[in-house]
Amino acid sequence: MEDKEQLAFIVSVLKQIPHSETNQWFWDEVLEVGTITEKQEEFIKTQSEINTEVENKSALNLKSIRYQRYKIDSIYELAVRTKIRTQAAQFYENFRLTDIKESLIYDFVRMEHYRRSNDFENFCLAMFQQIEAIVNYLCLENDLSLKFKSEYNHLSYINKDGQKDGTNSIITLIAKGHNADTKAKLIKDEPSKWYFNQKLRLVLYFHNFKGQLLSYKSGEYENLYEQGNNIYQIRNLNHRGSDQTEYQKNATKTIIENKHRYYLKFLGFLELFVSEV
Repeated sequence: MEDKEQLAFIVSVLKQIPHSETNQWFWDEVLEVGTITEKQEEFIKTQSEINTEVENKSALNLKSIRYQRYKIDSIYELAVRTKIRTQAAQFYENFRLTDIKESLIYDFVRMEHYRRSNDFENFCLAMFQQIEAIVNYLCLENDLSLKFKSEYNHLSYINKDGQKDGTNSIITLIAKGHNADTKAKLIKDEPSKWYFNQKLRLVLYFHNFKGQLLSYKSGEYENLYEQGNNIYQIRNLNHRGSDQTEYQKNATKTIIENKHRYYLKFLGFLELFVSEV
């Protein structure tokens, strides 16, 4: 029953792959799996002649089953990887940063591979590499740097009527929780030299929020930043191994214990982040 269900599933997957000239190589491979060569036929006949030797026959059957399962798994994996590559290309189809698009697609495929394998830490690492590449690229652009340098002392809040509702400082938003020396250093340095979480705050403000925050939804910016920072913290478990603060320990513990939910939460963040770049 188990083999029949697996084979039925493989058939359902194969039905979704169109017969076209582009995919002809794939169908040639599929046909080759079910083809018995002359040498294989001779081998099978030889074994049938000694079917009285039960142990040898059992060993041959076991080897044959394992081989067929390996071939089925190979076909299935090839079909899935082809689909994921297509999904990745569609996800970044209209993405404007063409210089890094191919590397983003590559990491997207890796991310989905780790998700299917339930490897949460590497899933977060592959997702973070996409976010990091985009953030770093944007922070190298003169446009973003000039915006910050000219507006760092202002922060627009917009009320429900679309009118400005008081101002604050962008640098306070970006350097939240840091002292005056850190703020002064951020103003002096180019954004490309900042820490990742500071660069992420800058990109979210100017891209996802278009340089304006709604005063009646002031928590949206921090909530979005927290999702991106959570991905960063899980990535650090895999990538660095540096000591964590108590806050980071508690945050990552909660995320890992509920990773079945955070797969979807993090994918939602990636979609929202990329769509506004």
